[in-house]
Amino acid sequence: MKKNYLLGCFTVALFYIITSCDNNSENEILEINQAQDIEAIDKADALEVDELEADGLTEGSIEQKTYSFDGNFTTTLTPEEIAEISCGESISMPLLAGRRDVVVGNVTVSNDTENLYVTYTTEGDWLIKSAHLFVGEKEDMPKYRSGYPKLWRFPYYAYPGYHNSVVKSYTFAIPLSSVSMNSSTIVANAIVKKKGSYFHYKSAFGYTASNNENHSNGQHYYSGRYHCNYRNWNKYFEYRKVDCEVDERIDAYGYKDKYPVYNTCFLDNGFSNWGWSNGIGTFDHRLEFNGILIPLFVDGEGCGVNDATEIGYVKYKVSQEFLEDGEKRYVTITYVITDSNYVIDEVNLYLGIDMFPQNNDGTTTSLPEDYTYHKELDGVSSYKFDKLPWPAESDEVVNAIQHAKVSLFQI
Repeated sequence: MKKNYLLGCFTVALFYIITSCDNNSENEILEINQAQDIEAIDKADALEVDELEADGLTEGSIEQKTYSFDGNFTTTLTPEEIAEISCGESISMPLLAGRRDVVVGNVTVSNDTENLYVTYTTEGDWLIKSAHLFVGEKEDMPKYRSGYPKLWRFPYYAYPGYHNSVVKSYTFAIPLSSVSMNSSTIVANAIVKKKGSYFHYKSAFGYTASNNENHSNGQHYYSGRYHCNYRNWNKYFEYRKVDCEVDERIDAYGYKDKYPVYNTCFLDNGFSNWGWSNGIGTFDHRLEFNGILIPLFVDGEGCGVNDATEIGYVKYKVSQEFLEDGEKRYVTITYVITDSNYVIDEVNLYLGIDMFPQNNDGTTTSLPEDYTYHKELDGVSSYKFDKLPWPAESDEVVNAIQHAKVSLFQI
């Protein structure tokens, strides 16, 4: 009887140790019901029941907590699109899971003039089940008395894995106006699982493992019992907002929809910027018609020009020379501003057989930096590209994109 009594006491004590300070609270695999994984992880993270009661919660109330699985502050932009609009370089932290700091992906942070973007991306067979994010002053992070973060109290959250079983990337887009961004602490947590696993999850944080090398889980023996002390918890990183250089210059594009010129809208071809590629015909056709004028517009939005403003034109004139080594074909292209409110600061021109240019990676693009010819100017009213090589045979149709950066004339 005495042995059974001692065995029972030992079992109860062991259970108390595990529940009051779960070694696996954030680092080890949790075998939990798929429909309650977030609640169960939060309950394991809670560490001490009296802390829950101090918040007006009980273990049962956590299990009954209702979550919005749609999350908040999400965006439909892809990581590639975010990189394109972000100011300066982004920073990236490894997404580390478990006590052994298993690399399961990364967390990338950047900002533009309006939003802070935090993107979780997993690698290999790892998938994202949920994401919780805190951005702000470190001392304001919701946490338990032990120092461990209250993930369920974080202001930004999402549960993409509940709608789609295969989620490898998720982005929060947070208005800069809602956070203090001179320098902020970022705590980025994700619940991840391996593809094909239904009940095994890991809690992962974005941080560098070197930050944690002197703190072995922050757990110590205290007051005669096993007690969790996360006061040195440091699975976070700092981010300082990148100031954006605002380009106040205005985009202008050439557009003509009358014979013999046809146009193709950027937006109709999957690009995010407005503008047009104009088919200017063959060399023989241009020679016959002695050049052509293509109007130049600003303030365009869609594929038409009803709401745009015409400020000038781009003139094409072809020429040829007959030399001993054969015929040479040229085209002279002149940008002219007819609206005295504007001047030209930069011109970019694409000429080619294809409708759109390609960047260095071979990807079709509509961005001016990938055009054929470029020239930085200083507030002029006209500029001429003189005798450029005609980029095709005499009977091949050539496409062109006329772009300029213009600004308001300053007296």
